[in-house]
Amino acid sequence: MVIVGHAREHMGMTMRRKHAEHAGTPRSSHLVERNPLVRRSDRIQSTIKTTVFALIILMLPVAAWIGTSTLAVGQSRVAAQESSVRQVTATTKAVADIAPVLQSEVGSVTSTTVDATWSYDGLDHQGQVSLPAGSPSGTQLPIWVDRDGNPTAPPATRADAVVTALFTGFGSLFAAASILLGTYFAVRVRLDAQRHADWDREIAELLDQDSPS
Repeated sequence: MVIVGHAREHMGMTMRRKHAEHAGTPRSSHLVERNPLVRRSDRIQSTIKTTVFALIILMLPVAAWIGTSTLAVGQSRVAAQESSVRQVTATTKAVADIAPVLQSEVGSVTSTTVDATWSYDGLDHQGQVSLPAGSPSGTQLPIWVDRDGNPTAPPATRADAVVTALFTGFGSLFAAASILLGTYFAVRVRLDAQRHADWDREIAELLDQDSPS
């Protein structure tokens, strides 16, 4: 009985390994369908594998379209910002000092905000600007303002639009490929477990039939 048990275990491991290698070998769905030794689980795995890689290939032009569309939107936004914001020169009205309490709480502070004035479209404006700590009163620095002359964020550049488009295009392709490949490997693990269970049951039945009663 010990010898039969070892033989059964050795035969099961060998046949499962060969079956796994056979299932993992890339074959066309046509050959898989025609091979009478291939089980239904093998045909399912082959079909899913072919479908997954076909969808990944089809995602290439889709990702390219997403990237170009994002680039067009980004370039339009850049053009709109270039026409709606302007850069002017602001002049500070006080020394850029750091409050002792703030300096002790934060530690090393390199910038602060002070009152400043600037001129836009023939009108004088005032507000707060950020500049390095310790800058003297009367320091001039460039700032961006909107159509009303109020401080605003710097406009996006064309390089920013290109980077965003590349990130969006490749990101969509990577996300789709991750989902598809994850689905394939999840199904494969499930099918491998089913095949191993089938092999164990059939090998056990075969050895039971061949063993002396």
